[in-house]
Amino acid sequence: MPRALPPALGLLATLAAAAGCATAPLAPRAVPLPEMATDRPDFTESASVVPRGRVQLETGYTFTRDEDGEGVRTEHGYPEALLRIGVADRVELRLGQSLVTTDTTPGIGEPPPDRTAADDLYLGAKVGLVEERGARPAMVLIAQATVPTGSASLSAGRLLPGLNLIYAWDLVPDVVSLTASTQGNLAVDPADRLYLDLTQSASVGFAVSERVGAYTEWFASFPAGKRAGVPAAHSIDGGFTVKVRPNVQWDIRVGAGLTAGADGLFAGSGIAARF
Repeated sequence: MPRALPPALGLLATLAAAAGCATAPLAPRAVPLPEMATDRPDFTESASVVPRGRVQLETGYTFTRDEDGEGVRTEHGYPEALLRIGVADRVELRLGQSLVTTDTTPGIGEPPPDRTAADDLYLGAKVGLVEERGARPAMVLIAQATVPTGSASLSAGRLLPGLNLIYAWDLVPDVVSLTASTQGNLAVDPADRLYLDLTQSASVGFAVSERVGAYTEWFASFPAGKRAGVPAAHSIDGGFTVKVRPNVQWDIRVGAGLTAGADGLFAGSGIAARF
């Protein structure tokens, strides 16, 4: 029997259609748009906001493989949908949803009750703070939260708010950039207790050509205080982006966890479009 569409995905599709209708008249077609910047494929978000009156939809797929000597766990994450709606000159609203399909081999533990499950719905607002000037980086702030709408096997079961500060420097104008982020988000440990999860990342971007970009990145999470079963997790990844059209971008990435608390090997691809 086909699996029913999760309510959160239905909400995402409805809001995407409504946002496209509601915001289209706000963007004068004669005004040149800035170059499209996406929040994927790297972990670090971009230090830019979707222009007022525009809608940007970013989607993708990630394959993850973990092996611990006793068994193998593989995960397929999709559609990794992030809807970004420009509502003011320096403000965008954000809505995200994804599904995860998990497979395990004997020895790694009990398989999840739902082989395919929905993540909690992600909500956020991204606000541009300052532009880059001299040694001062461009900065944006994301106020964000996950809402307990997901499947029982993945949902945190409660609202988890957080803040994400992104800051970026154009080291060599239009050639090399450095973007970093510092986050603090509430999370739930294996004993169902709340704790503060601190995350740091840094991504170096390179312009290979007018249409092709590349990046390499490190990111890590650190639980505030000592939490049993919640170790620090360090990962690295890298990838490429291709501007298929001025408002369409394709991407690909591959990475690996460096510590026991991180994902094993992961790879993925995606596409983003601005309307």
